[in-house]
Amino acid sequence: MATILLRTGATGATGVKNTPLTNAEIDTNFSNLNTDIGTRLLSSDYTASDVLTKIKTVDGTGSGLDADLLDGLNAVSGATGASIVSRDASGNFAAGTITATLTGNVTGNTNGVHTGAVTGNVTGNTNGVHTGAVTGDVTGNVTGNLTGNSTGNHNGAVGNATPSTGAFTTLSSSGTLSAGGAVTLGGTVSVNGSNGTSGQYLKSRGSSSNPIWDTVSVSLISQVTDTLAVENGGTGLTAPGTSGNVLLSNGTSWDSQPINITVTELNNDSTGSFPTDEQIGTAPIFAARAWAHFDGTKDTSNATSTSNTNRLIKASGNVTSILRNSIGNYTLTFRTALPSANYAAIATGFLSSGNAAIITTDAYTTSTVTINCVDSSNAEADFSHVNIVIFG
Repeated sequence: MATILLRTGATGATGVKNTPLTNAEIDTNFSNLNTDIGTRLLSSDYTASDVLTKIKTVDGTGSGLDADLLDGLNAVSGATGASIVSRDASGNFAAGTITATLTGNVTGNTNGVHTGAVTGNVTGNTNGVHTGAVTGDVTGNVTGNLTGNSTGNHNGAVGNATPSTGAFTTLSSSGTLSAGGAVTLGGTVSVNGSNGTSGQYLKSRGSSSNPIWDTVSVSLISQVTDTLAVENGGTGLTAPGTSGNVLLSNGTSWDSQPINITVTELNNDSTGSFPTDEQIGTAPIFAARAWAHFDGTKDTSNATSTSNTNRLIKASGNVTSILRNSIGNYTLTFRTALPSANYAAIATGFLSSGNAAIITTDAYTTSTVTINCVDSSNAEADFSHVNIVIFG
């Protein structure tokens, strides 16, 4: 500011004469004003550019200047593009891709490629490829590929696998899992979209096919290649023996032996299991090949019928069916064919009215025999009780 000498003013004040000024003093005042005006800017010359130029001369650390932008970017705490990251009131911030190593807990969701190590607990979901190690507890879902080691607890889904605890060396979303240690599964295991059924096991089909759930099926014939000992539930025999033999036990082992029972042995049984009126003598005993007791007047539903249908069999042995061919004429079919058609067929019976009756047999084959029933007048009739026994 220009220095001016005043003619009047406060008594004793600097720059006040309180007497008329001389011409020289007036000239000095004008000279000082002219010099001061020469250092001033016109208002038209005082532009924003002029102000910016002045600010730049004092900008910097310790200047107290709080600019709105830094390098042309705003400072925000959210994940906003083309901005400067700042912390919110709680000291937190959100961001997109972070290329630095994270040391601490990640409590939010992360989406993208993780190329650095994560040391700390991850309680949110991570979606992306993980090429670095994760050291800490993961309580959210990891839906990308994890190629680094994960040494914490996994309480969420990891790739396509179920919640697991342990260190993973390779884990991909396509289902490939390589574990360096024990893997504990806390939930169900789904393979190819299926949990399998109770009792099934996970079966590998090699490198060219996905594993599947399968049922245990063991063939003893193909699996047992040596003699199965008695103490293991086997016979201890290396061969079955001669055809027709049976297994005989001596109390400690088995043996393959033929059946040899004589009439004398049957008659002289020391246990007394045979009645005293049992057949005696040395003549052989022959068993029946087939037998039947049937009702020729009823069908298999126990209804009276004159149709040519199967008859009601009340009891039988080695008989499949008895077919009514016509009144009083029936065909008996053996369940197991006889060795020869030269057998003996013995038949008896009676009419429901109790009249005298005659029963004959003919048409012998190894699989069937025909039964004919006639009354006392030699007329064919359906009998309510017919008995037949086959020997030979």
